[in-house]
Amino acid sequence: MNWCTFVLQQGRVQRRTVTVGHRNQVEAEILNGLVKGETVVLHPSNQLDDGMRVREQ
Repeated sequence: MNWCTFVLQQGRVQRRTVTVGHRNQVEAEILNGLVKGETVVLHPSNQLDDGMRVREQ
């Protein structure tokens, strides 16, 4: 099973495949696929798709 998340880059979201390590019901350890300081979309909608324009809040 591949895990993905979305990161914000220049007003658009980019789907990113990540490797998950330890996890529980609340948190997950990301082993690779993200760079420190990137903005990750929390609780993305099912309508969110790669390349969509979004507004930061």
